[in-house]
Amino acid sequence: MPDGKSKYKHGEIVGVPLNTLQGDFIRTLTESLRYAITQCFESIVSQTAEKCISNPLFIPVISRLPCPARYVVEIDIEPSSVFCKDDHFRINRKKITYSSNIEKEHTLFVREGVGTFSKSKQQEKIFLQTELKDIIRKREEDEKQMSRQEMYVSPETQWTN
Repeated sequence: MPDGKSKYKHGEIVGVPLNTLQGDFIRTLTESLRYAITQCFESIVSQTAEKCISNPLFIPVISRLPCPARYVVEIDIEPSSVFCKDDHFRINRKKITYSSNIEKEHTLFVREGVGTFSKSKQQEKIFLQTELKDIIRKREEDEKQMSRQEMYVSPETQWTN
C-alpha cells in the first residue's frame, strides 16, 4: 500500500544505480553495517548479531528498458539457533541517526507478516514469555529438518565411478 511518500509500490524492485556513487561503495556500506551492528545492538548480543547478519550482496536488477545498471542490496539475517540460542535482540537506532522520531532506548522489533513492529515494554514481556519460546522451538525443528535433508543423498543423484 502506498504511503504517499514514494512513487514506488510496495514490493516493487527498483534497485540503486551504483555507477553514480562515489568511491568504494561496497566496502563503505559493509563497514557501515558492521559499525551500526556494534552501536545499535545491546553489547551482550552484538557479537551474535554480527554472526547472523551477512555482508551486503549486490544483485543486478534486470530491466526490459534500457537504463543504467541498478542493484538490489541484499542483507541476509540467518537467526541460527546455534548462535542465537534463546537470545532476543533489542536495538537502539538513536546511536546512528539524529532523527527525533526514533526510539530513545533499546527496543524489541518483531517481524509480523510483511511488516516489522516495535514492542512496548509490556508487549515485549508477553512476547518473551510466550511467542519467543515457540519461535525458538520452531526454528530448531526447521534446522534439524534441513540438516536431515542435506545429509540424505538419493541413489539417483550419486556419482558412479
